[in-house]
Amino acid sequence: MKSAQELYNFIYRACDYLRGPVGHESFIYVATTLREGKIVACQVLSHEETMGIGNFACARIPAAIVANQSWNVPNVRGCSITSMAIKNAVKDALEQAGYDVNAFGTEIAKYNVVEREETAEADVVIVGAGTVGLVAGARLLEKGKKVVLIEKRDIPGGSGPMAYGGVAIAGCELYDNYDVTGALKNSYYGSVENMMGFWRAHPFLNPEYDRFDKAMPYMTAQYENIGHLVDWFVKIGLGFNPMGTYEGGLTTGYTPYLAPGCYEGGAGYAMMFLEQRIKGLGGTILYGTEATELITTDGKVTGVKAKAEDGATWTVNGKAVLLASGGFMRNAEMIKEYYPEYVGQFFNCASAATGDGIKMGQAVGGYVECTGRALPAYLSTYASKFEIALIHHSTPGIMVNAYGDNIGNIVSDNHYKMAAAKLALDSTHGGALYY
Repeated sequence: MKSAQELYNFIYRACDYLRGPVGHESFIYVATTLREGKIVACQVLSHEETMGIGNFACARIPAAIVANQSWNVPNVRGCSITSMAIKNAVKDALEQAGYDVNAFGTEIAKYNVVEREETAEADVVIVGAGTVGLVAGARLLEKGKKVVLIEKRDIPGGSGPMAYGGVAIAGCELYDNYDVTGALKNSYYGSVENMMGFWRAHPFLNPEYDRFDKAMPYMTAQYENIGHLVDWFVKIGLGFNPMGTYEGGLTTGYTPYLAPGCYEGGAGYAMMFLEQRIKGLGGTILYGTEATELITTDGKVTGVKAKAEDGATWTVNGKAVLLASGGFMRNAEMIKEYYPEYVGQFFNCASAATGDGIKMGQAVGGYVECTGRALPAYLSTYASKFEIALIHHSTPGIMVNAYGDNIGNIVSDNHYKMAAAKLALDSTHGGALYY
């Protein structure tokens, strides 16, 4: 027979401790169950972390804590903020339950590092498992090619999950099926020709840097292929929000948004969908592995050297190599070299966007193209100095500076207007912008 105090202590130590630390986006509610000196269960009950990023930590960190009986497990590379928030919740639960937090703080190594040489053969080696790498990998695998992707983070998606998920649709069957009356054929989205006409007249096309006389070959290639990509998305089962504006309904325009919709995680779900497809089709993704050098043979790129966190040095040989490693917005030196006016600005992108692939390409004769143009900007709550005053679901959105001046109706050309306003934040606008 237990005494009342013993029973109280038993119940106290056996109960769930629910804590809500702040993650990357909002509160993460973590339940930790402690019994007889052990962490017997840990689970994230709810969260609002970015899909395609923070959800990986919400699944992996609690499981690792229980398996290792320690809150001091390695962060999931690519979602460290979420990882740390969950670990702090467990530490708090231990403390509230009267346990010695340090007794559960043994540092757990991420890998049993074993220095070794590894090799792999592929038809195509892809550096980077972001949007481009995942799409290319899946499509190559469908054609029967052997594909190996090299990704330095622990998760797929790159900066994709941070995007709002809108997809251009010119030239796709999806749009043709929607436009049953043909009334939209002459709209901005209606055809590749219309879209390219818009961009050729756009003020970002600086004549000083335009050596193609407004031909815009790179962007033209993108738009000529985007319709095929959209139809492929639909074919493989990747969902979109319905297009169009309807009486009494929400406005999303004619551009389809990757489901579940604009600013609601659709792009993150798409990244996870594509990763699953790559694995299902027999592709290989080497996570926690950083590409370090392109292998050349007789002047041709024939593979990639890479170093993994578990100690493996990889040589991956291929008939072709795709550098899909993203941009360089987290590389201060490259920002200073190519976009000096943006030095010191915050860029909402993956922490892995350090330009490694670009530098590897330059080392074998590649060069940087399309510099000198304005960079579009999105509203961000992180270090942007934008304040949300009153915002409806859709545009127009009025930008006002610290002096009360109306400096832009964000309904057309919005991202470039935001970028211009941000660059003049202190010199012209008094250090703050209200939307």
